[in-house]
Amino acid sequence: MVARTGSNYIQITKRELENDGSYTTRRLAVFMDDFEWLISGFSSLLHSAAHAEAKECSIHDLFSSSKAEKGSSGIKGWDPALRPRERLAESGAESLETKELIALLIGSGSREASAVALAEKMLCSVGGDLQKLSQMSFSELFSFQGMGMAKCCAVLSAIELSRRIYSTVPKFTFQKGKRPISVLK
Repeated sequence: MVARTGSNYIQITKRELENDGSYTTRRLAVFMDDFEWLISGFSSLLHSAAHAEAKECSIHDLFSSSKAEKGSSGIKGWDPALRPRERLAESGAESLETKELIALLIGSGSREASAVALAEKMLCSVGGDLQKLSQMSFSELFSFQGMGMAKCCAVLSAIELSRRIYSTVPKFTFQKGKRPISVLK
């Protein structure tokens, strides 16, 4: 639809039958600037619903847990000296375990697990083998509860960047008694 201002929008309408036989109509207009937000919201909702246990639950049930209810179970509840982000800033990336580096790519966990625990599950699924992890597809990463589109894309982007970096590093061949010869592929 097009508004009087010329902006494109979609309108979502819900009609409910009342006890007296009348209808109540509710409308929601979403303008073009907010389409990405709407799609992201629906994606998040469907992902949460897909990972909900077999029990029936409403939209409200899926999102009713507030940050206050989460308490200190997340990384923010950890001692700052143990948090991966703070440790990286203080001591450098080489001081972190692999699961912590992956957790930094993931960014945040879910209600069920911290980003570190989620990264550890991913690593355990491939026996701790980073080569196997680098071969996982989007759908394989997405199958881990807590991994949404943004987190999967962050991990896959880092893997692709490392491939590109590695592919541009010159390789050297050695011949006995001579200087190394650079060989680029």
